[in-house]
Amino acid sequence: MPISVTAASQIAFFLTALWWGVFTLPMLRNVRQKHYRNREPRIVANSFKRLIETLKQIKHHRAIFLFLLAYFFYIDGVGTIITMSTAYGADLGIEATDLLVILFVTQV
Repeated sequence: MPISVTAASQIAFFLTALWWGVFTLPMLRNVRQKHYRNREPRIVANSFKRLIETLKQIKHHRAIFLFLLAYFFYIDGVGTIITMSTAYGADLGIEATDLLVILFVTQV
């Protein structure tokens, strides 16, 4: 007996929340923040100023720049594959519930 798309979506969201919750607990219990910035006025404006300063300094750190560039294209490719695979699966006649299950199993 197949389940409805709504039920499959709810199960997928619940499992995702459970997954993130379980793997967040060790970090919350064991990691203590040592370095931080004190709260300053005009948070948004100062954040953009720091971002611009970082971008100016990135030319001195070529390896980090190349990593960020490569990661941008990599994660864009992952998103494209997920999007296109679901469209392709739907064209093949695979039900939306089955597509959710397939994507979930792939992520695990």
